[in-house]
Amino acid sequence: MKGESFGELFKRTRTKKHASLRAFCLKNELDSSNISKLERGVLPPPNDKILIHLAKCLELKKDSPEWMDLFDLAAAERMKLPKHLSDSELLDRIPALFRAARTKHGAKQIVKKLKEILKEAWSE
Repeated sequence: MKGESFGELFKRTRTKKHASLRAFCLKNELDSSNISKLERGVLPPPNDKILIHLAKCLELKKDSPEWMDLFDLAAAERMKLPKHLSDSELLDRIPALFRAARTKHGAKQIVKKLKEILKEAWSE
């Protein structure tokens, strides 16, 4: 959902599949206090190793859109690029992207180019 935090997505996914926080935590041998803090945004999203475990507890299929959304939101809130976007070619271009985005004209050019790329990708 637009504007949804990691914790909100986690809770929405959990409640869609499980009766309660307590039942989810008992079933998966998790600390309900920590999961509650995670869902409320008191704790930051965990590292990828723990996140993989939590995604499995949520019964998410690896690399499904739901799995990717969870990992992408966690990475964004940790201020890190998701692993699937962290190839060296992309990383080398990020500083130029940020420089271009600082200007109104640059930002418009970036959006225009992204639209072209997406349109081409969807037509394949």
